[in-house]
Amino acid sequence: MSARNRYRPNPPDHRPEQYPVGVITEVSPDWHSVTIATPHESRTWHGRDVRVALDWCRKYETILYAPGSEWPKLRAILSAAGLPESAFARKQNGGYYIERQKDDGRSKAEPVAFEHPELPPLYFCKPLNSLHGGSRAAEVFDLLNFARSHGVAPDAPHRMAFELWKATWPTFKPGGFTPWYCQDAQYPNRPTVEAYRTLPLFGRDEAPRPGRYEHGTFYDKVAAYPSVMAHGGPFPWQLCKIDRLPERGEVGISRVTVHRVPDLLWSPLPYGRNVIAGSRGGWTHEPTADLWVPNRELLMALEYGVEQDAHEVYVGQYPEPRMFGAWFDLYQEAKRLPFGSSLAKWLFTRLWGQLSKNDDFLPIAVEITARLREQVYREALGNPEVGAVYVEVDGVIATGQAPPQPYGSGPGEWRMKPDDGPDHSDTWILGESTYAYWRDGRWRYHAEREQSDWHAHCERRGDELFANDLAWQERKRQMAVPRESVPVG
Repeated sequence: MSARNRYRPNPPDHRPEQYPVGVITEVSPDWHSVTIATPHESRTWHGRDVRVALDWCRKYETILYAPGSEWPKLRAILSAAGLPESAFARKQNGGYYIERQKDDGRSKAEPVAFEHPELPPLYFCKPLNSLHGGSRAAEVFDLLNFARSHGVAPDAPHRMAFELWKATWPTFKPGGFTPWYCQDAQYPNRPTVEAYRTLPLFGRDEAPRPGRYEHGTFYDKVAAYPSVMAHGGPFPWQLCKIDRLPERGEVGISRVTVHRVPDLLWSPLPYGRNVIAGSRGGWTHEPTADLWVPNRELLMALEYGVEQDAHEVYVGQYPEPRMFGAWFDLYQEAKRLPFGSSLAKWLFTRLWGQLSKNDDFLPIAVEITARLREQVYREALGNPEVGAVYVEVDGVIATGQAPPQPYGSGPGEWRMKPDDGPDHSDTWILGESTYAYWRDGRWRYHAEREQSDWHAHCERRGDELFANDLAWQERKRQMAVPRESVPVG
């Protein structure tokens, strides 16, 4: 194997570092207290002793995990303990706080880490938000024990996500690898990194016809990203230019000119960030020149009547389909943990995000999202029997006579998910990531990307869209009647 291989698996005798670990299970600003659990005990620290406890953790190189929901309270206690306000600024602004913010400009930011040089590293884990006390500690320690058993040490969650995949590399590349070479003097027939950076790296999030649908049903694709990673076929690896259209199964990318898009509710062809100035990406409905698209979506668009010419076509040269096979098996094993399964799902599904941020793995990340978009289109959006009226990455609201196929409860299959949306019930689609639906005698709301109250946002959005709609006005009138006076059904 070439010495140029950038990525190498750990040697067989690798043993992970045994860093001490603690879990912040409770934070009480009223009592100025923080409860920290270790694998052996749980102890509550008060007032100034909180800083003493954190100094002790730093001295012994302890890693701390915490629910993101506790960050505002923890920040208040750290501020009272003497940390200056500047320390809590975002890292890009000179502070030590790291958060995740989607680029839509609307979504609520999610705490990621607080890495102050005088404190132990603190990593926030979203699944811990819904747990309490000792359950939070059990969730973390069981998953960490599982990770250690596979050679992965406690670390920042995003690094652990990558290391858990790395633990499976011997199953498909025991000697190591470099995923791809971009265009340079030695390899002029490969695509540029800049071309790949224009490609869409998102799931589909669209509501083309807002309005009322009397019998909406929400369907969810089980383990969507992991299943397309493990079971979708080969990935682009070393890419090269060809002088013809790609064939089915030839993964890669192409530069096309779109001449005409049929009058379809759901366009099959995406475009990436800044293809249209200032846009975060979307769906092609008009003629477009010099559009970079994944090969699988180019071919699907041709099937659905999109007229286009291909100017450059690149295909991958790596036929190995098992790149994520052993990783997927590891993920399924982790999901069966008595404690730690929720944290495992969250951690494993972060892998795609890490690949998308590394140019070496960018062709793989692009292919993953293209696979999911294609499956959602073929199985739901493009099937008139399903009658999809709303899509949010791996979930759809449909009004047709048949559910998306394959239907079931296994990875990659579609299932009804009434906890997250309507179940053959009255539904108002209010825009991207936004809807209201009737369930159990009352209206429920979904506004995933909205930072404010979901109920208020959905009602406000509905008033903007349907102020003159008689059905919306009647709905508002009934809501104004006391609950016990409103007929249920």
